[in-house]
Amino acid sequence: MNPPEPGVASQPPPAPRKSRARAVGLILALVIVLAGAATAYYYLFYLPATPKAVLAQYLALGEKGDADGTYRFLSERSRKFLPAGEWKAKMAESATVRAQLTVAYTVGEPRYTGSQCRVRVNQKTSFKNPPKWMPPAAKSSSTETTVVLVKEKGGWKVGLVEQTVQENIERMSKSGLYSKKQIEDATQRLNAFFDRPYQGNPTR
Repeated sequence: MNPPEPGVASQPPPAPRKSRARAVGLILALVIVLAGAATAYYYLFYLPATPKAVLAQYLALGEKGDADGTYRFLSERSRKFLPAGEWKAKMAESATVRAQLTVAYTVGEPRYTGSQCRVRVNQKTSFKNPPKWMPPAAKSSSTETTVVLVKEKGGWKVGLVEQTVQENIERMSKSGLYSKKQIEDATQRLNAFFDRPYQGNPTR
């Protein structure tokens, strides 16, 4: 029996082609998974939320009655006017009404003006178990409103106070009953009122 040639018997046999292909496939699959995870992480933690997405989350939390969750979405000025305790109390008061209704929202595209934007929201409301005496027209309704969002610290917040001020001033302007000076004075008074914490409802 001839002795093995030097350097031949000591080398391992070549890997089968199928094993190499399987290894390459596993590596490629791992790269794809890691790339997908990196993309998901970017969208979850780095991509700024759009006003439309922020408003949709805010409305969804409101339907659940999540006072803490919705409060975090409010603008700084709105939180200053409505302390957390007052906000929770108002959410609790409306819980009974919310439980009787089914609400669906359609959120429109934002219209930007500087550090603010306005988003149209269509709200369709219907009673879950309407009484028999209720007219069909009263069992459901559809309303539209414009929600103001404010850019704060790189994110968008729901500006309840900003929206209220703008709606009142716009209503005065469109009526044609007030002079420019009266509208300016009303704007100052409204801003001064909302820059103080809410004192509660005196009739409550």
